[in-house]
Amino acid sequence: MKIMRWILGLVLPFILTGCLSSNQCVRCSAAKHAADVAGTYYANLPCQSCGGLVVDLLLEKNQTYSMIKSPKNSMVEYEEIGVWRQQGNKISLIPREDRQAKVIGMPIKYFLVDKNKQLQLLDNIAKAYQKPTHYTFKKK
Repeated sequence: MKIMRWILGLVLPFILTGCLSSNQCVRCSAAKHAADVAGTYYANLPCQSCGGLVVDLLLEKNQTYSMIKSPKNSMVEYEEIGVWRQQGNKISLIPREDRQAKVIGMPIKYFLVDKNKQLQLLDNIAKAYQKPTHYTFKKK
């Protein structure tokens, strides 16, 4: 009987916190990190053909995103939407394919979350650019 009470004493706190399975703990942790990173970011990215690209990036807490890109010398805006995932200090933006607009196979974009909660755009193979300060997204 004493052993049963002792076992219940060890197991009961886990049951009450709702985090008995490691899968639930991973989801809780992912949601916390998503809340930390979620927000609106902006950047002025280099562009050889357009004189620069103004980019606004909104990362939602539900792990969807929208990105609006606008060349500096143009009134045109391009919008991209999709989902984002975080693993450690790296974020992946996975664009939604839109078959009607013929937007298929858009590349995944990678970011590194730095210690100042800024996002560093990485290249297509998730490596840092040579001049990373030119590819920094700052939180608004």
